[in-house]
Amino acid sequence: MSTERIFIIRTRDHTTAALQISFELNATDRAREIRGLCQAMAAHSLSHGIILTYNQEEELLTPDGMKIHVMPVWRWLIEGSGNMPDIGSL
Repeated sequence: MSTERIFIIRTRDHTTAALQISFELNATDRAREIRGLCQAMAAHSLSHGIILTYNQEEELLTPDGMKIHVMPVWRWLIEGSGNMPDIGSL
């Protein structure tokens, strides 16, 4: 079981997103951060998730087909959740 803290975004009737927060994805913690997010995504039947970082940005595709968008937290805050990449289209 993961000890990661994942933020889950819900509407009234369903989960819309899973967010992982990490200062940076590096060789030491990258696999752990991705694994924790994927576990949360699977538990909530999500195929896409977001990892918020200080300044990294990339798109990841896991071996089981889950998509993860890595983006700087400043971009997410400035663009707001309404302008955030559509979780379903990542």
